[in-house]
Amino acid sequence: MTASDHTSSSKRSSMAILKFVFWVALVGFLSWDWLASPTVDLRNEPPVIAAGSGQAPTGGHCSMAK
Repeated sequence: MTASDHTSSSKRSSMAILKFVFWVALVGFLSWDWLASPTVDLRNEPPVIAAGSGQAPTGGHCSMAK
């Protein structure tokens, strides 16, 4: 095994560790967000697009439903 083979192997293992840490962090964050966020009441949300439905749009996506 030459020095360049060892460096290449070392880079591969560090990339594997970084990938593993990334996926663990992502799954952990999504799990925390799922557990910490209130559920969304889809029946109380304003329509996303009211074009052609006869309803007048009442605001953007952050407007409160009446």
